[in-house]
Amino acid sequence: MHGVRILLVSLLLGCDGRFGQRVERTVEDASVATDAFAVDSFVPSPLDTAAPPTRLSCDIPVPDGFRCQPAVGRPGSAACTEAMLAEFVTCFGVDFDSVRCTKASAQFPECKRCVLETWIFENQVNSGACLLAIDPKSHCGQAWRCTTECLNEVCADCDTTPGSGTDAKTSERDDCERRAQIKGTSETASGPCAGPSLELRACREEPRFAPCFVASKEELLRFYRGACRDNGDWSGATDAGAPDAGSD
Repeated sequence: MHGVRILLVSLLLGCDGRFGQRVERTVEDASVATDAFAVDSFVPSPLDTAAPPTRLSCDIPVPDGFRCQPAVGRPGSAACTEAMLAEFVTCFGVDFDSVRCTKASAQFPECKRCVLETWIFENQVNSGACLLAIDPKSHCGQAWRCTTECLNEVCADCDTTPGSGTDAKTSERDDCERRAQIKGTSETASGPCAGPSLELRACREEPRFAPCFVASKEELLRFYRGACRDNGDWSGATDAGAPDAGSD
């Protein structure tokens, strides 16, 4: 059984800066359980926005000796048509469609494998592999992986239920992830994940890496065009291409 969530790394000031608010739903077929999350809600806060000032009851220190693993590339695929991808994006988000997602998974197994398995890492869209594919020499793929693994270590036990956070709207996990990424000052310590998160913020500001970061359904579609339609090439990912009949 696989859980699928989107890591939406939108670090632009002025965005709806919530990192980790998850709206969980379940889609089931014979082989897959897809936890679908709101595509506009798993968004890292800008590092200079307010974060809970003290440790939460759920967060834990980064374990002694913790080292993030090397970033690993993933193979691109041409298994998906544009019409197929339009069906698979219904597997994600607060407005997910369980009927369409399950039907697409049964009808298009190769596309499903690419979208819901190959390009998912730690239950998240694998932005790191995309970054690595666009520039294997850049540090950005590693920064994404280290940020992801660090947050999963620190905030693993936090409640993901919307409303469980300090503002009664976002989740306890949102609070944890904000705090874990906060940039320190002369008077306050940095969060345990601030180092790689700062590096990742710089990557987010590079236009060439834009297809790797997802903050909307359209950007999710763009991501999967490059990964699963265009064989790991994002140069034409903004183009829907010629109409096809792949979802009949």
